[in-house]
Amino acid sequence: MKYILSIIICSYVQNFCAEPVSFPDIYSDWSECMIAGMEKSVQYSKGLGTNIINDNLIFFKYSCIPV
Repeated sequence: MKYILSIIICSYVQNFCAEPVSFPDIYSDWSECMIAGMEKSVQYSKGLGTNIINDNLIFFKYSCIPV
């Protein structure tokens, strides 16, 4: 089975999650998709910066959706 990755960015402070972001890449298995989710979450974290993450208590949820 193949999968696409979807990431949701949330804030504990605002009690809010943005709309999911799906990526066009298709992953050949669950493991590959899960690892990509972790890596893309780190990339988003670095892009947001420490202050935004700490001030808003940002966290990421990701899932792999079968296609």
